[in-house]
Amino acid sequence: MSDSKVIRADLVKPYVHHPPKTRNAASNFMGQNLPMAAMFLRNKPLSWACMFIAIQSYLNEPAFKQQQDESQPAIFRIIFALIAVATSYMDIVFPSAGPSKAAVKDAVDATIEAVSQSTA
Repeated sequence: MSDSKVIRADLVKPYVHHPPKTRNAASNFMGQNLPMAAMFLRNKPLSWACMFIAIQSYLNEPAFKQQQDESQPAIFRIIFALIAVATSYMDIVFPSAGPSKAAVKDAVDATIEAVSQSTA
């Protein structure tokens, strides 16, 4: 056998580049469901994280948008995140009408008194 290379043109297959599909399913899930969790928990840091994720998806939308992508548009995510931020700060505008500190202190004192009398 000789070391010379035998190249046959009919065996050469040209390279065709097929870019991989973007895997943004996790981003879609987070963008749609994280604002709901922030609204339910009224968690301010979580709602701001939703806002930043929504803005990032809005800025990246032209680069990663596919024809068969069934996720909601990024502008809806921003609106949903704004609602989550507003919901988390709702207690500043409408404070909860819980019991006053004096009423709680009176109830605790009465409970302590009743327990100490029953054990004595």
